[in-house]
Amino acid sequence: MNRFFEKVFVFKFVFVVREKRILNSGYAEGVFSLNGGVYLNLVTCDGVWDLNKKSYNKRLVVFTEGLRM
Repeated sequence: MNRFFEKVFVFKFVFVVREKRILNSGYAEGVFSLNGGVYLNLVTCDGVWDLNKKSYNKRLVVFTEGLRM
């Protein structure tokens, strides 16, 4: 008889804000870069509302780093 066991690891993280940047719409260099670690980058609207494009002209990006508890 074969028995299989699955180990499940649950990690908890606290995310610390490392940097905030305002970028032009469509400009995302460095926001989604792949490097070691646990990161959560939050992107939201900022700037002036463009009625024709129905969008804001800037993006606020909050860069965070996960610290394992």
